[in-house]
Amino acid sequence: MTFTRALALAVLFAGALGCGNGRSSAPTKAPPQNAEATAAVKNGARRIDIAITDKGYEPANIPAKAGEKLVLVFSRPADLLTCAGTLKIVGRAGEIEVPEGGSVAVPFTVPAGAAQISFACTMDMFHGVITVN
Repeated sequence: MTFTRALALAVLFAGALGCGNGRSSAPTKAPPQNAEATAAVKNGARRIDIAITDKGYEPANIPAKAGEKLVLVFSRPADLLTCAGTLKIVGRAGEIEVPEGGSVAVPFTVPAGAAQISFACTMDMFHGVITVN
């Protein structure tokens, strides 16, 4: 079997398992510091570490204040097979792709007048919310 065919079968098999059926036995660790997150935090933003696990986003509920500057740092273990690594935040253009074994810092300012800002995987199976106080 060629590598390409084996890879295609692996992708199909993973898709057949469903979005969140992949399991990671590795404990969730805090994401490594990255330059973008460190710079934003130094500029007054609050850093929120969000682990991507087989259960979804942890924490899944983030309290915030209108106008508050946040840096959402999503981290994903290398061996986690789930769609939660690609997500969208309501009101923010584009998808966010968190690489396997890596983290992504997402600067975000909480809009005034919003009660909640949701984020979810692109398959809409895993969810989180920023609750505005």
